[in-house]
Amino acid sequence: MLAEVLDARLHALWDPAAAEDRLAAASEIIDLARAAGDDARERLGMFWRFVALMELGRVAEAESALAAFERAAQLAGDEAALVMVTARHAMLAAMRGRFGESLRLAERVLESGRRAGLADTTDLYGAVRAMVLLEQGTPQEAAFMVELLLDAARHRPGHLFEATLAGVLATFGGLPEAGTELQRVLPQALGASGPRWLGAMTAMAVAASATGDQEAAVALYAALAPYRERLVIQGGANAAPGPVPHYLGCSPRSWAGKTKRSVSSPRPRPWPGRSAPCRLWLTRGPASLTRWPHAPAPATSRPPGNNADKPGPSLSGWA
Repeated sequence: MLAEVLDARLHALWDPAAAEDRLAAASEIIDLARAAGDDARERLGMFWRFVALMELGRVAEAESALAAFERAAQLAGDEAALVMVTARHAMLAAMRGRFGESLRLAERVLESGRRAGLADTTDLYGAVRAMVLLEQGTPQEAAFMVELLLDAARHRPGHLFEATLAGVLATFGGLPEAGTELQRVLPQALGASGPRWLGAMTAMAVAASATGDQEAAVALYAALAPYRERLVIQGGANAAPGPVPHYLGCSPRSWAGKTKRSVSSPRPRPWPGRSAPCRLWLTRGPASLTRWPHAPAPATSRPPGNNADKPGPSLSGWA
């Protein structure tokens, strides 16, 4: 019974500052479930452990936890859990810049998830595909992502989808629109919390840097600084946009420490290339982040175009 309560609490309460508590709760769920002989609950605890380790940036340990979860799912014949495993392998491949491999795995998720009747199959597929599109997508695909985010913001108000929208617009060069969304959502986001909060703040850091919004960058730097040891994840680690230090780097150090009264220096130049900022953390992470996986040069394969029998990139986990 206690294991069920802990699992429900992990779903209901997600304070960005409590990642260590989530890791401890996952271990407790595993221990309690083993003592009770509840294999299904034990697997839930194993998956929560993977998610918490990813959030803490302990990627190698997280991959070991994922492998243990996969073995347990195979022994139990848990087809839905194995779909979840494949989706996370696709996420890890995208995180390392192996975009072709990531898309192939995403296709497997779509096929096996539909076969298993997994309700969030489209979301799992779309979250991975969105990671790739942010690196290699066409303007047409970007426009589709924008429409999805606008629709999500209308139907799920308060979930900071506008923050993600600001980041996507900035990434694809829509700087005036990105700036407008940033100014609209920033006050709300600074006082918010929840599972999407950290991703929302980093998306706005992208927009602040690209548009040269110095005041927003100062506020975002202060909000993100306590999480400098974290990896930004979305949903149950179905996507991982990057480590927080990368997004702190979107706010040049010369901006940090400035107050609204002292903001008078020239506006910083936006990024020279659309996808360059994302790839910086993949290929040349700071020396202090030796535990982050380093990627090879990004693959040249492009994501498949829109196809009538394939869902587009769902952004339900991207806020």
